[in-house]
Amino acid sequence: MSERQYKNWRSGNVKSHPRTTAALVLERLFPPWTIAELLAPPRTVVPGPGNRRRQPHVSAEVDIEIDIDDDAVEAVQFAQAAAATNVHPLVLDQLDADTARLADAYRTRPSAELVDELRAGRRTAFRLIEGRQYPRQALRLHLAAARLCGLAGIIALDAGRQRAAADLVRTAELCARLGGDPLLLAWIRAAQSAVAYAERRERDAVALALSGHEFLGGERAGTVTAVRLFVMEACARARIGDTPGTLAALAAAHSARQRCMDEPFEVGVFAFSIAEQEGYMAGALLDLGGERHAQAAIEAARRAVTAHAATPAALQSVRDLAAAHVVLAAALVRFGEPLAAARQLGYVAELSPACVRADTRCRLVGLAALPLDASAPGARELLSVFDALTASSADSDAASTAGPHS
Repeated sequence: MSERQYKNWRSGNVKSHPRTTAALVLERLFPPWTIAELLAPPRTVVPGPGNRRRQPHVSAEVDIEIDIDDDAVEAVQFAQAAAATNVHPLVLDQLDADTARLADAYRTRPSAELVDELRAGRRTAFRLIEGRQYPRQALRLHLAAARLCGLAGIIALDAGRQRAAADLVRTAELCARLGGDPLLLAWIRAAQSAVAYAERRERDAVALALSGHEFLGGERAGTVTAVRLFVMEACARARIGDTPGTLAALAAAHSARQRCMDEPFEVGVFAFSIAEQEGYMAGALLDLGGERHAQAAIEAARRAVTAHAATPAALQSVRDLAAAHVVLAAALVRFGEPLAAARQLGYVAELSPACVRADTRCRLVGLAALPLDASAPGARELLSVFDALTASSADSDAASTAGPHS
């Protein structure tokens, strides 16, 4: 077919019809028209369902009616596509329920028991997001994916897998932004601060914790997530020796605690109980050093242990309770009370290594390195507990290194 012939056909100047093969090609290239319709004079044929023909010399009113009909057909086709969804409401409800159950189970069960279920839920959310759903359903799916990724990030952090934790929490942030939940974004900022703290990037941890408050305007400022952000900031400042900044952040945490209100997803890992708050605060005070701060750490750690003990066993956060016992033991050793410290560590020694966070294990290592008078009462008991904890920690590290974690 020559260019000249094509231009003649296009302008309506049809002198000869194409051969059969060419006609089939043209019909294939310009469906749903037939070759007769393609070569008809301009404005006599319009595309659309049923290949409706226009008769030559029709009036302008008829032209408009036909255009409106075509617009209606397009609208119907769009509506049919928009109404299509691969997500049943019950599927979303079940995904939310599974997420809440896993977040709650994190408190009391070893992480290894949650990984498979968590991965399955996350993959389900991702697969559904890649399909078609209503806008409101898409928001719920992205928020479910954000919470599942956030929980997986915390589990990775507990296992000492900081890089995996950073990747998971970063994905959680993206999903939370697409889901449009400022409160969840603030919680994710706290998780990112914890990751930076674990990676010894204390100044980044401070900056991330501070940036989380940007999502907590208005009434959201009175939530446990605000308390968590202040506590994360205090922990990071304490490690770099910023005493005024640490004490100011702790004071802000206490103030925010007084204004706390319930949060829609305050369950399991997303909650931040008084016991957990006191445990983290005790760690920050202990890291500041000095007798006065160590004494304040002892008091905070004891409040944490007492609050945990008052919590029903089915709701106790074993990881946070273990951390509080270790902080209390470390402070007692500094005050020359190895026997009391050994009693605190006895609880930790009875736990599964999988229920002891990586940061708690690091504090145990630092505690074992403290100078200790072997002839002091209780020193032998304390050293014996250290040996048991070191052995179980080594076994846990070896197992986590050998097995995949996501």
